[in-house]
Formats: sequence, C-alpha cells, structure tokens
Amino acid sequence: MTKGADFLLRERLEPLAENKYTNFKEYASLYPEYDFVFIGDNGQADVRAAAKMMEVPFANLKMAYIHKVQDGETYGLPPKGDKRLDKFYFFTNYVQAGT
Repeated sequence: MTKGADFLLRERLEPLAENKYTNFKEYASLYPEYDFVFIGDNGQADVRAAAKMMEVPFANLKMAYIHKVQDGETYGLPPKGDKRLDKFYFFTNYVQAGT
C-alpha cells in the first residue's frame, strides 16, 4: 500500500478499533474475575482492537482468534517480537479455529 492509502485506512479503522476497545474495557470492568477470549476477523480493525484489549491491566484476554477474511497486511497487528503476538491465532475456517 502507498503511504496515502495507509493513512486513509488508519483514519477509517482506528475509530472503529477504539470503539470496540472501549466497549470491551467497560464490559471487562464489570467482570474482573473472568478470563476472556476475543473472536473477530482481519477486515474491520478487530486485530487492532484485540491488541489494545491485551493491554488492559484488569482484563485477562487469553487469546484473540482472528478469522482471515482478507489477504495481505492486517491493520493493527503488533510488530514482530511483541509478546502480544503469542495471543493471536489466525484461522481460515471455523473448524480450524476449533481444533
């Protein structure tokens, strides 16, 4: 992608990721004694939202299962070497996710 296209993508998807993150944070604050998993896809900022959710100190997000619905680069994926990457599992069908 070009830098201009990257900017437009970020501008469109970041507010969506922020909204999902805020909703999760509010929900997790009601149930701090529970662990969480997140199921999303790589099409509408779910990866970015999940990465932010993993930073919430009082919420224990165990894993983010991400359905790969788009080829190419995934917006919001943490950089190589980031410990949060261990909590992402990408799958192409739901049978694969369940095994």
